[in-house]
Amino acid sequence: MPHFLNKLKSSPASTLLTSWQQLSLFLTRPSDGRTFFLRIVMLACIFALFQSCNGGNQETKNNTQLTQTSENLPAEKTERPRTEQTPPLITAKPAEPGEPSESIGHTQTHTAENEPAAAKAVEDEPAIEVIAKPAVPVNITEQSTVTSPRIAIIIDDIGYRFDEGRELIELPYPLTFAFIPFSPYGARLAELAKQLNKPVMLHAPMATLNESKWEASLNPTMARTELIASLDAMLADIPHVTGVNNHGGSLFTQSRESMQWLSEALAERELFFVDSRTTAQSVAKEEAQRVNIPFNERDVFLDNERDLPAIDSQLDKLVAIALKHGEAVAIGHPYPETLQALKARLPLLAAQGVEVVGIELLLNRHRPVLSQSQTDKILPEG
Repeated sequence: MPHFLNKLKSSPASTLLTSWQQLSLFLTRPSDGRTFFLRIVMLACIFALFQSCNGGNQETKNNTQLTQTSENLPAEKTERPRTEQTPPLITAKPAEPGEPSESIGHTQTHTAENEPAAAKAVEDEPAIEVIAKPAVPVNITEQSTVTSPRIAIIIDDIGYRFDEGRELIELPYPLTFAFIPFSPYGARLAELAKQLNKPVMLHAPMATLNESKWEASLNPTMARTELIASLDAMLADIPHVTGVNNHGGSLFTQSRESMQWLSEALAERELFFVDSRTTAQSVAKEEAQRVNIPFNERDVFLDNERDLPAIDSQLDKLVAIALKHGEAVAIGHPYPETLQALKARLPLLAAQGVEVVGIELLLNRHRPVLSQSQTDKILPEG
């Protein structure tokens, strides 16, 4: 009988139906005492079979419930850390001006919409800590660079001689170059300077107390519209200009009205001005400050005398001013002697504690105004 029941449990549906029909005939036909006993045993086995099947179903149901419960547990674990990490995220982001402040209670409530953003912010927090660690040495480096004495050297009159201009521009130092408008090689050399990341200035011809050696110059006799048109023509001839200095200008820079118009025009075009200081009566600084354009002025002419010892002496003066006042500005020209002196001295300036920078890094620096005796007694118009 047990063998029959085991076979019955493992049989396919069609076989089970046939077996059940045979069993029904066996239970309903007339019987003697032995047959009655067998029927009782058969009924007991059938009852045990149903109990076994019901127990298996219950076990399967319990296992299913256990699996579903275990699957839900990780979701609760991942949500709990997000709730714990929410307070730092709220305090880390201040309210922007003009925006309503966020409520802490409202922000702590996680929804399907804000949970991904919160999770991403939590993941980003370690990266912020790593970036913050090198902040101290970076600030120290920047501070030491700013406080070290710096000099800017402007080379005027670029554009008349190609080879000398190119050789100066190709020097591996951040010299600044001022280009004569309408010169044969001015625009071409300005392109080269831009490619080598050297500052480009317009060396604007301006009227002098003596008869000018150049034709197209800014003159105090010009009306405002004529002066601005002349300036724009010069700027159009030299590409990549970021600032202007005066070529000559001992007469023009004394004219307050002319310098007022010029300064306002430079402000509109976002250009700075460097006064070559060809006259002690220049009002360029006052007008530049009035309209708030970036400004600086020349301290030393390097090559009034085209002689190596004289140029070397002027470089010594430049370094001395920088060491005393924190900065200094020199103007030189594309002379062979100047090129030779710069090639010899520029590599040595770092050992003297002085850094060469482009003029754009020395604009609007505050330092005492040097008297004429502290700079140059001779004021050349070049």
